[in-house]
Amino acid sequence: MRLRRDLAWPLVVAASTLAAVVVFTFGLGPPLGPIVALWFVFVCPGLPFVRLLELREPLTEMLLAVALSWSLIAVVGLGLVLAGAWSALLALQIVVGITILGVTLESGRVMVRHRRLARVG
Repeated sequence: MRLRRDLAWPLVVAASTLAAVVVFTFGLGPPLGPIVALWFVFVCPGLPFVRLLELREPLTEMLLAVALSWSLIAVVGLGLVLAGAWSALLALQIVVGITILGVTLESGRVMVRHRRLARVG
């Protein structure tokens, strides 16, 4: 049961990332499109990386997730502009890749912890 709870956030972020890709790909409008897009942009890129810190303070995690998400998006955008390769689609692909990397790292950490606990207990 604990494994499911620990994997809940990685699954939410992965599903939200997929939903954002669908929204951007098919140009879904209100009311669903903006809600999904804002949730993805504000929270999803940073949350898996913040959860790796194991802060155990939900409000602190969310605030840091928002700050890190916006920072990652700004760095990606600035990097593309400075490289002369600005493209909204390319920016989305890079941010999705960063998000999936974070989900993979967080899920891996959860699985390793649960294997250790299973050996000990």
